[in-house]
Amino acid sequence: MSLTLAEAAARYLAALPPSQRQTSQQEVNKFLHWFGGDRPLLELTAPQVAGYAEGLGISVADQEQRLSPLKKFFVHLKKEKLISVSLAPHLRPKKGGRASGVAQRDVEAVKLTRQGHQELDAQMATLKAQRPYLAMEVARARADKDFRENAPLDAAREHQAQVESRIRHLEATLRHAVIIEDGQAPESQIGQGSRVVVLELETQEAADYTLVATQEASLLKGKLSLASPLGKALLGRRVGEVVEVAAPQGVVRYRIDSVS
Repeated sequence: MSLTLAEAAARYLAALPPSQRQTSQQEVNKFLHWFGGDRPLLELTAPQVAGYAEGLGISVADQEQRLSPLKKFFVHLKKEKLISVSLAPHLRPKKGGRASGVAQRDVEAVKLTRQGHQELDAQMATLKAQRPYLAMEVARARADKDFRENAPLDAAREHQAQVESRIRHLEATLRHAVIIEDGQAPESQIGQGSRVVVLELETQEAADYTLVATQEASLLKGKLSLASPLGKALLGRRVGEVVEVAAPQGVVRYRIDSVS
């Protein structure tokens, strides 16, 4: 069973020297609050990590201090083989300083399955339900005068800003989404919405994926992003073809056994 993000973070932080733990814990916990600590590690994707970094709205001067502890956490996850994709390189804030509004890529049309649309809508509703609690967090921190350099207030405000950034992202995605109904993708050729069974030729292990947009990708649910290396390789292919995907351990070859 996959570890949750919170469980993996707890193990990582416990193994750090005390001199590093406090700073790392602060940044890792902020990401836990944003992503959801109870969610499985397998649901963590590169686009989500990139979205978190862009939503921070930090200056170039603050990037190393703020992002370095989180990058080290992601490097640890990959080194321990708890995740299969290197996420640290995607932890880059938006170029040009502080992010404002919704990024341009958010307002471009995106194709979603009906289930994926419903899941994003539910996620947005959950985040909006947190607004009263977040407002109370800020008010409580503002009223507490016994803190050092306004650290609790800054953290509460930042958490609130990150949640609002994610809500805006989801609102823009859903507003411009195009629903792909089941069976809409042609069966003979792989496209978005296709269900594909592939066989890794070296290990003879089969995997069953549905190709989806990055916004609804989840390997735990068998939803493979079209933007992933394997997703890109499969796009437009047909049953019986062999595709090659570059991986850290070398080139991996897959045979397409079925498309529906």
